[in-house]
Amino acid sequence: MYSMAFHEKLIEMTNAVASYRWVYNVTGQCLSSKYILKERPGLVCKPGYKGELKTEFNYYYNPNGTLSKVATKSFDTPDFIIYYSYL
Repeated sequence: MYSMAFHEKLIEMTNAVASYRWVYNVTGQCLSSKYILKERPGLVCKPGYKGELKTEFNYYYNPNGTLSKVATKSFDTPDFIIYYSYL
């Protein structure tokens, strides 16, 4: 179960394809997002996959508020991290 701090804002949406979730901090920065694909005919997954078809993103920020990195975990791709630098 996910526990949110009092000052965080949660937005959730569901449609015919997936359910989505975004968590924002008090300054409006996205802290995490997640989507879970619904089972449907023709959905292609890796052979032998069992479990939720979800992808999660976690966002990290520098002290000055700029985006530092985004870490991603997905049901169908290797985990990866994108780092940001500013000139």
